[in-house]
Amino acid sequence: MASMQLYDKKDQLPLMGKAGRSMTHAFAQEQTVSAMEEIYTIYMDQAEKVIQHA
Repeated sequence: MASMQLYDKKDQLPLMGKAGRSMTHAFAQEQTVSAMEEIYTIYMDQAEKVIQHA
């Protein structure tokens, strides 16, 4: 959770207003979701191969 502190500190993002910070936060969440989806897809592909070989 330490990285999330960057979005809350006003001095970290002087050029961005509240909207800019929330957009940055939304982008970070979106990246996390897509990474999780990618991991899930790889996991399911592996599981399918295991089932086929069983």
